[in-house]
Amino acid sequence: MQYASVLLDLDGTLIDSPKYWHAAYNIAVASFGKEITDSQFREWYPEGAHITHW
Repeated sequence: MQYASVLLDLDGTLIDSPKYWHAAYNIAVASFGKEITDSQFREWYPEGAHITHW
């Protein structure tokens, strides 16, 4: 198969994916009887976080 182009999404360009990551993490930990709260998730993925160590 040959591709004509490749599309990359720097998070926030096309979609804001943190809500999907949060849901996925909760699915993963549910089998252990756990849940990641909104405040816990915001600690790990603060809104407006920037990569500063490049």
